[in-house]
Amino acid sequence: MEAKKTPQQLLEQVEPREIFNIPDFKEKFISTQVLSCRKTVEDATQFEARTAIYFRQAMTADPKLLNCTKMSILSCYLDVALEDIDLAPGQKSEAYLSSRGVNTGTKAAPIYKDFMKVVMTAWGELARYIRNGVIKRAANPIVVYDGDAFGMGLNENGDMMIRYEAKFPRNEKAKIIACFVKILLPDGGYDFKVIDQLEIDRLAGYSKKNNRGTSANDLYTSNNGQIDPGFLMTKTIKHALKGYSKVAFKAENVEHEDEATQEQREFFPAKSDADPQAPSEELQNKPQGECCAPDPGAPETPAAKNDDDIF
Repeated sequence: MEAKKTPQQLLEQVEPREIFNIPDFKEKFISTQVLSCRKTVEDATQFEARTAIYFRQAMTADPKLLNCTKMSILSCYLDVALEDIDLAPGQKSEAYLSSRGVNTGTKAAPIYKDFMKVVMTAWGELARYIRNGVIKRAANPIVVYDGDAFGMGLNENGDMMIRYEAKFPRNEKAKIIACFVKILLPDGGYDFKVIDQLEIDRLAGYSKKNNRGTSANDLYTSNNGQIDPGFLMTKTIKHALKGYSKVAFKAENVEHEDEATQEQREFFPAKSDADPQAPSEELQNKPQGECCAPDPGAPETPAAKNDDDIF
């Protein structure tokens, strides 16, 4: 009987994009989903098929990913299964693939190799916090414009409250003055995160400093001289989650996205053959407002009509 081949031996037989065709690896991915994420075999199989497509698309679009070591590619592939990460591209993608150069030699005789990694976005962090019970859910971030009725205060119990009413019709040149998001907690309580103009200016200053003092990310001024609304919503989510304990990754090849990387990614979005507007099957099945905002023009759902998050 022929001895069972090791993962390294299996990897040596295929090109990087063919790694996901190896039955042993596919079976490991699916079994990890079933055991660690409590999915059915059918759901895990479908998730694996989509994940393999996203890996191939990313590797085709970015030569650096294609040049990563095969073992690091396999590790990231299996880590996605362990962490149950949706790699579907789009404005609210949970995560994306990146690479890092590592010196595998010595300081005197450096040998650099590229290793793949999975980077979690603010929207992915939000989904993880919900799945792990840190928060129950988050309402859609609301961008507040000049002329809207907006105020903050405390109720009789000392809890923060927000009063908000949008002005209609709104002047298309109306100035953005804030953005806020409501977080529903597991104990039934709630919390708010507000980013106002002072905070926006502070973040723009940080961005400028990160760009070595030249200028802030263009998204701070791309909206007729003011911040891009979608960019602001992402910032609001990211900063809201800083108030809670981080959910530790079980996988070693997954990391949090830092502020500077997020700005670079949103300023220079990665190209992909996939339709960036096509939501993943899993996101389509999630209730509106649970982890991300609905697409503009999407029909209002009963859940959205009965949403009492803003009062």
